[in-house]
Amino acid sequence: LREGRPAILHGAKVGVATVMVAALYDQVRALSREEISDLLEAATWPARDAEVARIRAAYDELADGVIADHKAFLDITPEEVEALKRRILENWDAIQAIAAQVPPAATVAELLQRAGGQATAAELGFDDAERDLGFDSGHYLRNRFTVRKLVNVLGV
Repeated sequence: LREGRPAILHGAKVGVATVMVAALYDQVRALSREEISDLLEAATWPARDAEVARIRAAYDELADGVIADHKAFLDITPEEVEALKRRILENWDAIQAIAAQVPPAATVAELLQRAGGQATAAELGFDDAERDLGFDSGHYLRNRFTVRKLVNVLGV
């Protein structure tokens, strides 16, 4: 809207994001417990300053509110990161069970298209940079541990 482009319906954006998130679940489903263990061992939590800079770049004048809402993840201690890694590994079977309930991204895309909807950001008029900014920054809007945060921790 700031750029003078026509508004894109929120539901259309949610549909495309659902395809993208389903693709993350596709990645999670493909990981074995051994792979997860190795990924978690190598995983590092992003530095607070770097995360704040990403939030400011993505959210501009709304950044202070997003930073406040995301405080638990920004201020996480090394001990809490290690505990989180342990919980992920300990609960890997449950995580896999949840991931198994999410349809594959290709199925979600096909269903959207059959219903007359768009399945890609490009179909909505977003270029790759806009798509990536939205997808890489959207998880900051949720103050819970989402599949996007899981994939970020794992580095996949």
